[in-house]
Amino acid sequence: IELAGFGLADLIGDPRKLGGAQAMDNTTVVYADPVIEAQIERVSADPAARNRLFDHYTPRGTLNQTRVIALHTSQDGLVFVEHLAEYAAVAPSDRLTAVVVSEVAPTHCDFSEAEVVAGWESLRGWVAGLPQPSAADIQAACLGLVNGNLASGPCRIDPAFTAAPLANRVPERAGFVPLPRSVPGLPGGGRTLLVLLVVLSGLGFLAGRRRSDGAGSKS
Repeated sequence: IELAGFGLADLIGDPRKLGGAQAMDNTTVVYADPVIEAQIERVSADPAARNRLFDHYTPRGTLNQTRVIALHTSQDGLVFVEHLAEYAAVAPSDRLTAVVVSEVAPTHCDFSEAEVVAGWESLRGWVAGLPQPSAADIQAACLGLVNGNLASGPCRIDPAFTAAPLANRVPERAGFVPLPRSVPGLPGGGRTLLVLLVVLSGLGFLAGRRRSDGAGSKS
């Protein structure tokens, strides 16, 4: 409901995005709920808006020199872990480390401080010239932080976790034609990116430590 009420409304209504044009189409969708199937409004996509959506919002994995550590919770009901499998399928493996936190109950990005800090520090080391960290390396770093009383756990990163294809959760619609997996010339930049879906808790933790360590000092 949150995604449909706010995310899609912003995507469609924002003049910098789709500018009010409809890019989604449900004319061929068969809904599992018979009441929804009978009563839902059917909308057709505007071809220009559909093309714009595919051109600007479909991940192609063109990272160039960018390094990505993607930290994801296993049962997130808003941002499915299957999205991670979709992105890993198009991104170069030497530029992307996919990390999944195994949850007992569903949350939305409910990472512990240690999980976030381990991801962040692993990325910093990678950028500084250390080997690309694996999920197992990041789990070990997380445990080190907890055991050293440097951050609060738990550490639930599962190096063996394999995300299922997105089509298992969201079936592709009839007539869907995806763009090519790689399109030359798209900006990838030399930026470094840590994809931690909601990292404020971890960044706040780091900022708090920095304030504490640097109390009374001036830069």
